[in-house]
Amino acid sequence: MEEPQVLSISIEDIKIDMSMDPRLGEKRDHVVIEGYVEVLDKLPPIVIDQDNHIIDGVHRYHAHLLAGKDTIQVKRQVMQDEGEAFITSVTANSWHGASLKPRHRRKAARRLYEQYGFPNDEIEAAVGRKSSTVEKWLKDLKDEWKAHVRETAYRLYEGTDEYVDKAASKAIRKREWSQREIAEHLSGPRKKQIGTRRLRDFIEHRRDELLAEKERQEEEAHLAEEHAQTEQEVYAEEQPQPPCDSSDDTPAEETAATGAVDESAEIEEPATEPDIPAQPTADEVEGNGQQEAKIADTSKITHQGIEDMLLWLGKEMGLDLWIAKDDRNKKYRDSTLSLLHGTLSSLPEQDYKGARKTIERIDVMWIEDGSIVAAFEVEHTTGISTGLLRLSDLNLVNQLNRQPQLYLCVVAKRQDDDKVRKEINRLSFREIGLSKHCRYISYRQLVDKYNEVKQSSSPPDDWRQFLDGMADEW
Repeated sequence: MEEPQVLSISIEDIKIDMSMDPRLGEKRDHVVIEGYVEVLDKLPPIVIDQDNHIIDGVHRYHAHLLAGKDTIQVKRQVMQDEGEAFITSVTANSWHGASLKPRHRRKAARRLYEQYGFPNDEIEAAVGRKSSTVEKWLKDLKDEWKAHVRETAYRLYEGTDEYVDKAASKAIRKREWSQREIAEHLSGPRKKQIGTRRLRDFIEHRRDELLAEKERQEEEAHLAEEHAQTEQEVYAEEQPQPPCDSSDDTPAEETAATGAVDESAEIEEPATEPDIPAQPTADEVEGNGQQEAKIADTSKITHQGIEDMLLWLGKEMGLDLWIAKDDRNKKYRDSTLSLLHGTLSSLPEQDYKGARKTIERIDVMWIEDGSIVAAFEVEHTTGISTGLLRLSDLNLVNQLNRQPQLYLCVVAKRQDDDKVRKEINRLSFREIGLSKHCRYISYRQLVDKYNEVKQSSSPPDDWRQFLDGMADEW
């Protein structure tokens, strides 16, 4: 590259762009400026861009102003864009003159990565720090970027990305888009590189989960159908049978005495599903009727019945409540769970790192002082993988926001705990620590605690102690 020519121009033509200042616009060091005045003729030229903005030499410029000079020597360098101008300024100020302070170097490194998309090695060279230091400075930004890539990769595969039409999503599912093309679509500033192996792992993981969930749903639907058919057969066998020799000329009195059935009478068809009693809500049973609120048979509890108990318990302990957006308006006991318990209509205000829509679908959440403190996913008739992904996203958002550790819980039938344990111990969930932070509550444990609180005269004082006494670790 040809060395820029030294020019002498009017000092009035020089401009200072504060956005290009690696010292973040802080006051100049007057001791340095006064020292430069004494050796003005020995100072190297300042560096400016094609528009006369200072890239390197702000202290030298102020020394010329202090000395009352009308002209100043410069080297003009053509900058391709703002990112090149900023990294050139940071590099120059890191290696000579009034050197940058550590806080300036850190903020410059983060801006070079986040705003302009420079790779680590170029950032290290610019700020003059070793790779481990720069990696530490950028860790939270990289975690946030990784979460963004994962979420966007899922949306691409599922066809819900707002920037990709359905035809493109279908092409991705059919593997007609290469990993490189997908990475190009996800690229950030300066085409920030995304490892195609990581991207492939994200998409393959999501594909496997969706296929496995579909298979589980089909299998569970088949088992539910068989169960309903068996129940119908048992129900039919238990009904009284009409006598075989009844005839049209049998007197009414004889028919009544012998138990013969009038064939013209309407016969009630047996139910195709077992009659599942609805679980009572918090305010329905009081005084002597409290015993009726007690639930005994967990096999007949519905998904919404579990949500009802979790919401009621949270409300009793003075917490704000959230129910999954998909379940908010579902009919329950001539009303909805949202109306019965007064759940929030929107999540607490915070940065959800692009995962708000996912977190809104978590079955039940407890909220204290405007922050989510506990989240519950109910494993009933569908696969748990999607629920674990939602808890995973909430946990990651919580970590990125540097919030206290959440109480994450899976609520499932005791006979399903091996299935849930297998899912939560998958490599992807172990790597992000979900299996370490997530607890397990069986239907029986929840029902027992629910019954205990309903029969007591006062609710628990501390929701944490309450959950510690009910939930199990893996």
